[in-house]
Amino acid sequence: MTTPHKDTFFGYLRAQKKLIFIALAVAVVIYVPFKYAFPLPDLFADSSDYILWAANNFPVAYRPLGYSVFLQFIHSISPSALFLTSIQYALFILSTLFFFFSADYLFGLPAKFKLPALLLVICNPILIFQSNLVSSDSLFCSLTIIWFSACLWIIRRPRWWNLLLQFLILYCCLRLRYTAMFFPLIVSIAFVVCRAKIYYKLAGIFATALLIFTAVQLQKSTNEKETGTDVFSGFAGWQLANNALYCYRHIEVSSNDLPTHETQVIDHCVKAYIDSVSISGGVGYSYLWDRNSPLKKYLNICAHRDHSDYLVAWFTASVPLGRYGWYIISHHPASFMQYYLIPNTVNYFYPPTEILANYDYRSITLAPETKRWFGIDTDHLDCEFPLLQGKIIQVYPLLSLLLNLFNIAVLIFCAIRAVNAGRTTPPYLNGLLITWGTFYFGYMVFCILASAINLRFLDYLFVPGFIMPLILIAATRRQRSNE
Repeated sequence: MTTPHKDTFFGYLRAQKKLIFIALAVAVVIYVPFKYAFPLPDLFADSSDYILWAANNFPVAYRPLGYSVFLQFIHSISPSALFLTSIQYALFILSTLFFFFSADYLFGLPAKFKLPALLLVICNPILIFQSNLVSSDSLFCSLTIIWFSACLWIIRRPRWWNLLLQFLILYCCLRLRYTAMFFPLIVSIAFVVCRAKIYYKLAGIFATALLIFTAVQLQKSTNEKETGTDVFSGFAGWQLANNALYCYRHIEVSSNDLPTHETQVIDHCVKAYIDSVSISGGVGYSYLWDRNSPLKKYLNICAHRDHSDYLVAWFTASVPLGRYGWYIISHHPASFMQYYLIPNTVNYFYPPTEILANYDYRSITLAPETKRWFGIDTDHLDCEFPLLQGKIIQVYPLLSLLLNLFNIAVLIFCAIRAVNAGRTTPPYLNGLLITWGTFYFGYMVFCILASAINLRFLDYLFVPGFIMPLILIAATRRQRSNE
């Protein structure tokens, strides 16, 4: 057997119309009572920022502005909060269906598992709750699923349309989150392992590299124009310094040894104010957002010295903060590993639920801009079942742990099986194994190194992270039966 399905994809979908109808019907049936229980969108501090940037058409901000552009587009059609969350939910459903049926068509799922597997990913509460959150999380998850589906098509059925699809979706992912910066590595592997003409492979790799280069240069140019600082991401320097400070209390740093005057100024702030920040909850973002953070004290110095506004000073501070953070990490790697990387690795496997644990976020008063944007009269989120979301979400750290262990076990098993089978392993199976393995471990490493992890950053696990191991097991069993 060379392909699970020899019909065209549209012919295959026609044959799956009953399964598609069931999935869409279940999605609608679930969503109606869900919106009755949670009529307002889930909002938190980041939501207010995205809405503020969208309402005022900010050219640059602390984070990528792709989600604010999305909010502007949706708002131009309807200002209804229900419309926004329904669009996010529809994108989650459609992206999941595209991935599921693409994976089955290209590589084949066991028939007896298809309906249960499809219902499990469609009815997954965390992804439904996340579609109700005003944040880039749900949209980024949906686009990542579509993008990875395009990679599967490139591996198995390389065509110009799937090259273009991954190109366009990759650009959208980059506009939403810089997590997508490592995606080109994955698609380059897909181009290398696919059975296509050399010009197709080179065109795909070159076009993807050109996209990344162009996107980075355009963003740097915009940031320099608006803030006077030539950086791609102002957030990167702040994040690096935040991460480094989690090991600072356990090391000795001499200000005189630091490489620049600005890093020495930062260190003086750190020595004076680091004990003002509580980090009892483990690694996180305390040094980024706490008003008493030494990083915020240094920001105030920059703003006062340069007579600049908050955003400009924030970008200005990002460069020396990045140098300072890298100095701490590079000179104290063992402490950084012990007090940041290892705890954050634990977070990856058993992630904190963070804001997803509580829909009724009464500690936050909705910003006036947010209330105007959606036409909401209340100052706080209220619903009929304020504790329901938290009770459901509390099981997900364990589910995340089990899914991670499942993926690692399957990847190791399939890798050993492929090595033992040698040349009898079909090239597409090797390509699929390498691509998924690189994506899975690459995403893990990127997340652990980049920032403190919580559950909403790992939503991709609950669609491809559940289906891909099943695909690999099924493909490996078919190969074994054909030997």
